[in-house]
Amino acid sequence: MKTAKIPMQKAVSGMRKAYKDFTEIVEFKAFDAMPDIGQLVLDNTLPITPRDTGALRNSGRFTVDRKPNKEAIVAISFGGRNYRVPPTRNAPKGYVDYAIIVHENLDNVAAFNQGEEQFLLKGGNKSLKQAQNVLRNKLREVLK
Repeated sequence: MKTAKIPMQKAVSGMRKAYKDFTEIVEFKAFDAMPDIGQLVLDNTLPITPRDTGALRNSGRFTVDRKPNKEAIVAISFGGRNYRVPPTRNAPKGYVDYAIIVHENLDNVAAFNQGEEQFLLKGGNKSLKQAQNVLRNKLREVLK
């Protein structure tokens, strides 16, 4: 039996390239999971978001941002000075600039017909296990 002789430097170089390729695939799959995770958190948050006219719930959204250092951020947002929804009694001009006030104060939530304080925090916490499963399933695709 003949064995091929591969110079050590070439073997190490090949292993480094294979490792780099693998990590890039893993990073891509992880980033690919972020929109699913954002939607999951939003889906778990909307039912407990305080509701009166619907403006606050209608302002719920998520964005996925990939930073140059390959960090991915999923941001779940409600309201904001620059975000408009169709006008309602609570937001006659369509601006929902009271989301943080409602989120942080139980007394403010009591004025709404339904919902809970700290709705975003609770929706996020409820989503943790499910988000881990979404990410795990995406990463398993790498091993197929």
